[in-house]
Amino acid sequence: TQRSCAHGELHYRSKARVAQKRLFKHILEQGMESLSSLARVFRGTIVHTRSKTNLEILCDHVVGIDKSGCISFVKPDGEVQIPQEIPVVDLGKRFLLPGFVDTHAHAPQYVFAGTGMDLELLPWLDTYTFPAEAAFNETEHAVHVYEKSVRGHLRRGTTTVCYFATIHLEASKMLCDLLKMVGMRAFVGKVNMDRNSKDYYVEDTAASLRDTRSFVEHVQQSCGTGRDALVQPIITPRFVPTCTPDLMAGLGEIAQEHGLRIQSHLSENEGECAWVKELHPDVDSYSEVTYRLRMHIFGSSRKWTCRVRSKYSCVRVFLLGRLRCSCSSFLCVQR
Repeated sequence: TQRSCAHGELHYRSKARVAQKRLFKHILEQGMESLSSLARVFRGTIVHTRSKTNLEILCDHVVGIDKSGCISFVKPDGEVQIPQEIPVVDLGKRFLLPGFVDTHAHAPQYVFAGTGMDLELLPWLDTYTFPAEAAFNETEHAVHVYEKSVRGHLRRGTTTVCYFATIHLEASKMLCDLLKMVGMRAFVGKVNMDRNSKDYYVEDTAASLRDTRSFVEHVQQSCGTGRDALVQPIITPRFVPTCTPDLMAGLGEIAQEHGLRIQSHLSENEGECAWVKELHPDVDSYSEVTYRLRMHIFGSSRKWTCRVRSKYSCVRVFLLGRLRCSCSSFLCVQR
Protein backbone atom coordinates (compact mmCIF):
# COMPACT_ATOMS: atom_id res chain seq x y z
CA THR A 1 0.00 0.00 0.00
CA GLN A 2 2.70 2.45 0.97
CA ARG A 3 4.65 1.61 -2.19
CA SER A 4 1.56 2.27 -4.34
CA CYS A 5 1.00 5.65 -2.69
CA ALA A 6 4.64 6.66 -3.15
CA HIS A 7 4.59 5.56 -6.80
CA GLY A 8 1.47 7.62 -7.49
CA GLU A 9 2.86 10.76 -5.89
CA LEU A 10 6.24 10.45 -7.65
CA HIS A 11 4.49 9.87 -10.98
CA TYR A 12 2.38 13.01 -10.43
CA ARG A 13 5.42 15.14 -9.58
CA SER A 14 7.40 13.81 -12.55
CA LYS A 15 4.58 14.60 -15.00
CA ALA A 16 4.13 18.08 -13.52
CA ARG A 17 7.85 18.90 -13.86
CA VAL A 18 7.97 17.68 -17.46
CA ALA A 19 4.87 19.69 -18.41
CA GLN A 20 6.24 22.84 -16.76
CA LYS A 21 9.60 22.54 -18.53
CA ARG A 22 7.93 22.00 -21.89
CA LEU A 23 5.67 25.00 -21.41
CA PHE A 24 8.47 27.38 -20.45
CA LYS A 25 10.70 26.08 -23.25
CA HIS A 26 7.87 26.66 -25.72
CA ILE A 27 7.40 30.22 -24.45
CA LEU A 28 11.11 30.96 -24.66
CA GLU A 29 11.31 29.66 -28.22
CA GLN A 30 8.36 31.59 -29.59
CA GLY A 31 9.15 33.29 -32.88
CA MET A 32 8.73 36.91 -33.77
CA GLU A 33 5.41 36.16 -35.47
CA SER A 34 3.90 36.52 -32.01
CA LEU A 35 4.50 40.29 -32.17
CA SER A 36 1.51 40.73 -34.46
CA SER A 37 -0.89 39.79 -31.68
CA LEU A 38 1.02 41.55 -28.90
CA ALA A 39 -1.03 43.58 -26.41
CA ARG A 40 1.42 44.49 -23.62
CA VAL A 41 5.02 43.95 -22.53
CA PHE A 42 6.57 43.81 -19.06
CA ARG A 43 10.25 44.67 -18.71
CA GLY A 44 12.40 43.80 -15.69
CA THR A 45 13.21 40.84 -13.46
CA ILE A 46 11.28 37.57 -13.63
CA VAL A 47 11.37 34.99 -10.84
CA HIS A 48 10.00 31.48 -11.23
CA THR A 49 10.74 27.89 -10.24
CA ARG A 50 11.23 24.93 -12.56
CA SER A 51 10.96 22.59 -9.55
CA LYS A 52 10.84 22.73 -5.74
CA THR A 53 14.63 23.06 -5.62
CA ASN A 54 15.32 25.10 -8.76
CA LEU A 55 14.73 28.83 -8.46
CA GLU A 56 15.43 30.81 -11.62
CA ILE A 57 15.88 34.58 -11.69
CA LEU A 58 15.87 36.22 -15.10
CA CYS A 59 17.21 39.76 -14.92
CA ASP A 60 16.66 42.29 -17.71
CA HIS A 61 14.03 40.26 -19.53
CA VAL A 62 10.80 41.12 -21.32
CA VAL A 63 7.52 39.23 -21.15
CA GLY A 64 5.07 39.66 -24.01
CA ILE A 65 1.33 39.24 -23.41
CA ASP A 66 -0.91 38.66 -26.42
CA LYS A 67 -4.45 39.93 -26.97
CA SER A 68 -5.98 36.79 -25.48
CA GLY A 69 -4.10 37.34 -22.21
CA CYS A 70 -1.57 34.53 -22.74
CA ILE A 71 2.22 34.77 -22.47
CA SER A 72 3.57 35.21 -25.99
CA PHE A 73 7.30 35.19 -25.25
CA VAL A 74 9.94 35.52 -22.52
CA LYS A 75 13.24 36.85 -23.84
CA PRO A 76 16.28 38.88 -22.77
CA ASP A 77 15.71 42.61 -23.18
CA GLY A 78 17.19 43.81 -26.47
CA GLU A 79 16.45 40.65 -28.42
CA VAL A 80 12.94 41.81 -29.25
CA GLN A 81 12.06 44.89 -31.26
CA ILE A 82 8.85 45.98 -29.57
CA PRO A 83 6.52 48.08 -31.78
CA GLN A 84 6.16 51.64 -30.50
CA GLU A 85 2.39 51.37 -30.20
CA ILE A 86 2.64 48.49 -27.69
CA PRO A 87 2.50 49.66 -24.02
CA VAL A 88 5.53 48.61 -21.97
CA VAL A 89 5.40 48.31 -18.18
CA ASP A 90 8.81 48.92 -16.62
CA LEU A 91 8.98 46.97 -13.34
CA GLY A 92 11.86 49.00 -11.96
CA LYS A 93 12.96 47.45 -8.64
CA ARG A 94 9.92 45.19 -8.57
CA PHE A 95 9.87 41.68 -10.03
CA LEU A 96 7.35 39.50 -11.81
CA LEU A 97 6.46 35.98 -10.65
CA PRO A 98 3.70 33.45 -11.43
CA GLY A 99 0.46 33.84 -9.52
CA PHE A 100 -0.36 31.46 -6.68
CA VAL A 101 -3.01 28.76 -7.14
CA ASP A 102 -5.50 28.04 -4.34
CA THR A 103 -7.04 24.63 -5.05
CA HIS A 104 -9.70 24.73 -2.33
CA ALA A 105 -11.43 27.90 -1.14
CA HIS A 106 -14.89 28.61 0.25
CA ALA A 107 -15.72 32.10 -1.00
CA PRO A 108 -18.66 32.73 1.40
CA GLN A 109 -16.59 31.78 4.46
CA TYR A 110 -14.61 34.98 4.08
CA VAL A 111 -17.14 36.56 6.46
CA PHE A 112 -15.90 34.54 9.44
CA ALA A 113 -12.33 33.73 8.43
CA GLY A 114 -10.08 33.17 11.43
CA THR A 115 -12.94 32.48 13.85
CA GLY A 116 -14.77 29.38 15.02
CA MET A 117 -11.61 27.50 15.95
CA ASP A 118 -13.22 26.16 19.14
CA LEU A 119 -15.23 23.41 17.44
CA GLU A 120 -14.56 20.29 15.39
CA LEU A 121 -15.86 20.01 11.85
CA LEU A 122 -19.47 18.84 12.27
CA PRO A 123 -20.54 21.22 15.08
CA TRP A 124 -18.51 23.93 13.35
CA LEU A 125 -20.65 23.51 10.23
CA ASP A 126 -23.89 23.78 12.19
CA THR A 127 -22.75 26.69 14.38
CA TYR A 128 -20.80 28.89 12.00
CA THR A 129 -20.79 27.73 8.39
CA PHE A 130 -24.39 26.91 7.54
CA PRO A 131 -25.84 30.08 9.14
CA ALA A 132 -23.25 32.22 7.33
CA GLU A 133 -23.79 30.55 3.97
CA ALA A 134 -27.60 30.65 4.29
CA ALA A 135 -27.40 34.46 4.22
CA PHE A 136 -26.28 34.31 0.59
CA ASN A 137 -29.87 33.93 -0.53
CA GLU A 138 -29.74 37.74 -0.36
CA THR A 139 -27.95 38.70 -3.55
CA GLU A 140 -26.87 42.12 -2.28
CA HIS A 141 -25.09 40.47 0.64
CA ALA A 142 -23.56 37.87 -1.69
CA VAL A 143 -22.09 40.47 -4.04
CA HIS A 144 -20.68 42.47 -1.11
CA VAL A 145 -18.90 39.46 0.42
CA TYR A 146 -17.78 37.85 -2.83
CA GLU A 147 -16.14 41.06 -4.00
CA LYS A 148 -14.09 41.20 -0.79
CA SER A 149 -13.26 37.50 -0.97
CA VAL A 150 -12.06 37.63 -4.58
CA ARG A 151 -10.08 40.83 -4.17
CA GLY A 152 -8.53 39.42 -1.00
CA HIS A 153 -7.14 36.53 -3.01
CA LEU A 154 -5.83 38.87 -5.69
CA ARG A 155 -4.14 41.18 -3.19
CA ARG A 156 -2.19 38.22 -1.85
CA GLY A 157 -0.98 37.17 -5.27
CA THR A 158 -3.45 34.34 -5.90
CA THR A 159 -4.62 34.42 -9.51
CA THR A 160 -6.28 31.00 -9.84
CA VAL A 161 -8.79 29.58 -7.36
CA CYS A 162 -11.05 26.54 -7.11
CA TYR A 163 -14.09 27.97 -5.31
CA PHE A 164 -16.98 26.51 -3.37
CA ALA A 165 -19.93 28.92 -3.45
CA THR A 166 -23.25 28.11 -1.68
CA ILE A 167 -26.45 26.27 -2.62
CA HIS A 168 -27.93 29.49 -4.04
CA LEU A 169 -28.13 29.68 -7.84
CA GLU A 170 -28.21 33.45 -8.31
CA ALA A 171 -25.42 34.15 -5.83
CA SER A 172 -23.23 31.49 -7.45
CA LYS A 173 -23.79 33.02 -10.86
CA MET A 174 -22.84 36.43 -9.48
CA LEU A 175 -19.57 35.03 -8.16
CA CYS A 176 -18.69 33.80 -11.65
CA ASP A 177 -19.65 37.13 -13.20
CA LEU A 178 -17.41 38.94 -10.73
CA LEU A 179 -14.47 36.64 -11.44
CA LYS A 180 -14.87 37.21 -15.17
CA MET A 181 -15.02 40.97 -14.64
CA VAL A 182 -11.74 41.11 -12.66
CA GLY A 183 -10.02 38.64 -15.00
CA MET A 184 -9.31 35.93 -12.45
CA ARG A 185 -9.01 32.27 -13.49
CA ALA A 186 -11.32 30.07 -11.44
CA PHE A 187 -13.34 26.89 -11.14
CA VAL A 188 -16.60 27.63 -9.35
CA GLY A 189 -19.07 25.18 -7.88
CA LYS A 190 -22.64 25.74 -6.81
CA VAL A 191 -22.73 23.61 -3.65
CA ASN A 192 -25.19 20.69 -3.55
CA MET A 193 -26.83 19.48 -0.30
CA ASP A 194 -30.14 17.58 -0.07
CA ARG A 195 -29.97 15.90 3.36
CA ASN A 196 -28.63 16.19 6.91
CA SER A 197 -28.53 19.96 7.08
CA LYS A 198 -30.48 22.70 8.80
CA ASP A 199 -34.00 23.30 7.51
CA TYR A 200 -33.01 26.78 6.37
CA TYR A 201 -30.04 25.51 4.39
CA VAL A 202 -30.94 22.39 2.42
CA GLU A 203 -32.19 21.65 -1.09
CA ASP A 204 -34.78 19.44 -2.68
CA THR A 205 -32.99 16.86 -4.85
CA ALA A 206 -34.76 17.79 -8.06
CA ALA A 207 -34.31 21.51 -7.44
CA SER A 208 -30.62 21.03 -6.67
CA LEU A 209 -30.05 19.25 -9.98
CA ARG A 210 -32.14 21.77 -11.90
CA ASP A 211 -30.23 24.72 -10.42
CA THR A 212 -26.92 23.02 -11.12
CA ARG A 213 -27.79 22.65 -14.79
CA SER A 214 -28.82 26.29 -14.92
CA PHE A 215 -25.57 27.30 -13.24
CA VAL A 216 -23.45 25.30 -15.69
CA GLU A 217 -25.31 26.76 -18.66
CA HIS A 218 -24.89 30.31 -17.35
CA VAL A 219 -21.14 29.98 -16.79
CA GLN A 220 -20.49 28.29 -20.12
CA GLN A 221 -22.58 30.80 -22.05
CA SER A 222 -20.83 33.70 -20.31
CA CYS A 223 -17.25 32.40 -20.21
CA GLY A 224 -17.03 29.68 -22.86
CA THR A 225 -17.07 25.90 -22.85
CA GLY A 226 -13.45 24.96 -23.54
CA ARG A 227 -10.84 23.83 -21.04
CA ASP A 228 -9.10 27.18 -21.59
CA ALA A 229 -12.14 29.22 -20.48
CA LEU A 230 -11.11 31.71 -17.80
CA VAL A 231 -13.98 30.76 -15.45
CA GLN A 232 -15.36 27.22 -15.51
CA PRO A 233 -18.11 25.42 -13.61
CA ILE A 234 -17.17 22.48 -11.40
CA ILE A 235 -19.64 19.98 -9.93
CA THR A 236 -19.65 20.39 -6.13
CA PRO A 237 -21.45 17.92 -3.84
CA ARG A 238 -20.46 19.21 -0.41
CA PHE A 239 -19.65 15.77 0.99
CA VAL A 240 -21.25 12.35 1.32
CA PRO A 241 -23.23 13.06 4.55
CA THR A 242 -25.20 15.91 2.93
CA CYS A 243 -25.78 14.31 -0.49
CA THR A 244 -28.14 11.44 -1.23
CA PRO A 245 -27.16 8.76 -3.74
CA ASP A 246 -29.87 10.11 -6.08
CA LEU A 247 -28.31 13.56 -5.98
CA MET A 248 -24.85 12.12 -6.58
CA ALA A 249 -26.15 10.13 -9.55
CA GLY A 250 -27.74 13.20 -11.09
CA LEU A 251 -24.62 15.30 -10.57
CA GLY A 252 -22.58 12.56 -12.19
CA GLU A 253 -24.78 12.71 -15.26
CA ILE A 254 -24.32 16.48 -15.51
CA ALA A 255 -20.56 16.10 -15.15
CA GLN A 256 -20.44 13.52 -17.91
CA GLU A 257 -22.70 15.47 -20.26
CA HIS A 258 -20.55 18.60 -20.04
CA GLY A 259 -17.14 17.03 -19.40
CA LEU A 260 -16.84 18.80 -16.05
CA ARG A 261 -14.51 18.30 -13.13
CA ILE A 262 -15.80 17.40 -9.68
CA GLN A 263 -14.75 18.67 -6.25
CA SER A 264 -15.85 17.61 -2.78
CA HIS A 265 -14.54 16.71 0.69
CA LEU A 266 -13.44 13.36 2.02
CA SER A 267 -12.48 12.08 5.47
CA GLU A 268 -11.63 15.35 7.24
CA ASN A 269 -12.03 14.09 10.81
CA GLU A 270 -13.03 11.02 12.81
CA GLY A 271 -16.56 12.23 13.54
CA GLU A 272 -17.28 12.67 9.85
CA CYS A 273 -15.89 9.20 9.06
CA ALA A 274 -18.07 7.62 11.75
CA TRP A 275 -21.14 9.41 10.37
CA VAL A 276 -20.47 8.11 6.87
CA LYS A 277 -20.16 4.60 8.31
CA GLU A 278 -23.64 5.00 9.85
CA LEU A 279 -25.07 6.21 6.56
CA HIS A 280 -23.38 3.48 4.52
CA PRO A 281 -22.92 0.48 6.86
CA ASP A 282 -22.41 -1.90 3.93
CA VAL A 283 -19.19 -0.14 2.88
CA ASP A 284 -15.84 -0.69 4.60
CA SER A 285 -14.53 2.87 4.57
CA TYR A 286 -15.31 6.46 3.63
CA SER A 287 -12.96 6.29 0.68
CA GLU A 288 -14.70 3.11 -0.49
CA VAL A 289 -18.00 5.02 -0.62
CA THR A 290 -16.32 7.67 -2.74
CA TYR A 291 -14.68 5.02 -4.88
CA ARG A 292 -18.02 3.41 -5.68
CA LEU A 293 -19.57 6.77 -6.49
CA ARG A 294 -16.62 7.57 -8.76
CA MET A 295 -16.69 4.26 -10.63
CA HIS A 296 -20.44 3.86 -11.02
CA ILE A 297 -21.67 7.45 -11.02
CA PHE A 298 -18.98 9.94 -11.94
CA GLY A 299 -17.65 7.96 -14.89
CA SER A 300 -14.71 9.70 -16.50
CA SER A 301 -14.73 12.87 -14.40
CA ARG A 302 -11.19 13.62 -13.26
CA LYS A 303 -11.11 15.82 -10.21
CA TRP A 304 -11.77 15.19 -6.53
CA THR A 305 -10.56 17.48 -3.77
CA CYS A 306 -10.11 15.80 -0.42
CA ARG A 307 -8.02 14.80 2.55
CA VAL A 308 -7.08 11.19 3.23
CA ARG A 309 -6.32 9.72 6.63
CA SER A 310 -4.99 6.21 6.07
CA LYS A 311 -2.87 4.12 3.71
CA TYR A 312 -5.97 2.23 2.59
CA SER A 313 -7.72 5.49 1.79
CA CYS A 314 -4.67 6.65 -0.13
CA VAL A 315 -4.91 3.69 -2.51
CA ARG A 316 -8.65 4.15 -2.98
CA VAL A 317 -8.23 7.86 -3.65
CA PHE A 318 -5.44 7.05 -6.11
CA LEU A 319 -7.94 4.93 -8.03
CA LEU A 320 -10.35 7.87 -8.24
CA GLY A 321 -8.06 9.74 -10.60
CA ARG A 322 -6.59 13.20 -10.10
CA LEU A 323 -6.43 14.94 -6.75
CA ARG A 324 -5.89 18.55 -5.86
CA CYS A 325 -5.35 19.60 -2.26
CA SER A 326 -5.01 22.92 -0.52
CA CYS A 327 -2.29 22.57 2.11
CA SER A 328 0.75 20.54 3.07
CA SER A 329 -1.20 18.33 5.49
CA PHE A 330 -3.08 16.90 2.53
CA LEU A 331 -1.71 13.90 0.64
CA CYS A 332 -1.66 14.50 -3.10
CA VAL A 333 -1.61 11.74 -5.69
CA GLN A 334 -2.42 11.69 -9.36
CA ARG A 335 -2.91 8.87 -11.79
